[in-house]
Amino acid sequence: MLRHAPLYQWADRVTSHFPDLPRPTAFVLALWAFGLALAHSCALTAVALHLAPLLGRAANTVRQRLREFYKPAGTKAGRGRTELDPAACCAPLVRWVTAGWAERRLALALDVTNFGGRFHVLACAIAYRGCAVPVAWAVLEGGRKGEWHPHWCALLARVRQALGGDWQVVVLTDRGLESARLFRAITALGWHPLMRAKAGGTFRPEGWHRAYRLGAFAGGAGARFAAAGVAYAEERLPCTLLACWQPGCATCRPGRPRPAGTPGAAGSSRGSRCSSPAAGTGRRRGSPPPTGRSDSG
Repeated sequence: MLRHAPLYQWADRVTSHFPDLPRPTAFVLALWAFGLALAHSCALTAVALHLAPLLGRAANTVRQRLREFYKPAGTKAGRGRTELDPAACCAPLVRWVTAGWAERRLALALDVTNFGGRFHVLACAIAYRGCAVPVAWAVLEGGRKGEWHPHWCALLARVRQALGGDWQVVVLTDRGLESARLFRAITALGWHPLMRAKAGGTFRPEGWHRAYRLGAFAGGAGARFAAAGVAYAEERLPCTLLACWQPGCATCRPGRPRPAGTPGAAGSSRGSRCSSPAAGTGRRRGSPPPTGRSDSG
């Protein structure tokens, strides 16, 4: 008799969504997911303590089984031991999260989690019902020199392959991840980047004679600005700038949703209609940027 029917029902569901994983591997993956939900923690001991009564096993036995799951194959006892490749989980995760969606468009968030100086987790997550579901990630050793850009490109390519070419995707990044290289890598996939940028960069709207600091385009609380142009003096990135200063925030929030002339990105078209930066402001082209909004809506 099953000791805990919901656990085994969940295990069957996980196994069906990851058909390429060996059944024992998929079962332990289901144990981890179920235990995380019960324990409200990702700590190995906490998860094992919550699962042990459901499995009818000693806590230490369950703990060892969970621990073996993420260890390299070479460190496991016995012959013919395997290890889980997280990259193999990307496509099944993407298909599971997007199953049944009425519209083929989504928002993909890029984020970095730093665990002190030990390691960094680079994650691509699909925004879903107010949360984000990681579908591709890379764990990098802390303190080691090297670029993150190749890792981001590999993760994005993995998600792109899993989705296929008929999805409309907007890629969201927070301050600190914005770069012209990453912007161009995203647009090369046919996707639309929406990058939150630091206010210290520069932007020159189309038809203006000089560039201004990004923070100058939203000079006060409630101010908004939208225009196509060129960002940065050295890398010269053609894009669209959306700048706003929300009440209660100390800085403005500029973003770059898409290159000039690209069709509106899914989920980012509202408020991004661009008109001449001087339209309706009573200012000459090339004059200091207005503090209010410049779009016609």
